[in-house]
Amino acid sequence: MLLQNFVAMASGCIVIATNSKINTILLSEGRGIAVPPDENSIAAAVNSVLGMSDLEKEMIADRARGYVCDNYNWSNKVRQLVRRIE
Repeated sequence: MLLQNFVAMASGCIVIATNSKINTILLSEGRGIAVPPDENSIAAAVNSVLGMSDLEKEMIADRARGYVCDNYNWSNKVRQLVRRIE
């Protein structure tokens, strides 16, 4: 599901995901919402997003998109690969 989270974040969608270690890191700092894997927590997160103003949703989407685009792009991956080879 991680790839889907990246695609959704890069597309400007607000991601609500279970609080696995990677999701917690990925969605931290206001880039999305990580919740325990139970129906009540997921429902509460959905309701929270539905109750947000357009500005709040836009801010989350912008942070998420920026994070993915800045950290997970081919230029960065090539630089990381070159550093490992050197």
